[in-house]
Amino acid sequence: TEELHTFANNTVSQVAGLKLIELLENGVLENCNRMGARLYKGFQEIQGDFPEIGDLRQAGLHIGIELVKSPETKEAYGELADVVRKTGMRNGMLMGIGGVRKNVIKIKPPLVITEAEVGTVLELFKKSLEEGRNSLHK
Repeated sequence: TEELHTFANNTVSQVAGLKLIELLENGVLENCNRMGARLYKGFQEIQGDFPEIGDLRQAGLHIGIELVKSPETKEAYGELADVVRKTGMRNGMLMGIGGVRKNVIKIKPPLVITEAEVGTVLELFKKSLEEGRNSLHK
């Protein structure tokens, strides 16, 4: 029979802890700051082409993109958020939906995202937003 011990070590937890220390020592937090800034700037550029983007919110690599029916009224556009998320899945991009009105697209890439992957995220988001908008305005 197997016995359990109060002070038994979990090997998987130890390996995960060591990997986290390695990532921290090798600049993962600096990468978060750099890539987060790049993503935010890219989303600001996309916002210029899409009045449906109301507010951009960011904490590191956690980005919220509020979708609105009108930039003047800021009326929530949850239907568009839902369509964009579904379209994004078909395009190969995972996004979440949040906010009280369910009109905020949540982008949370991995901490080790690269510059090239940031470009892919921006490209796929723009494509998904455009396709989603077009499908609602048919």
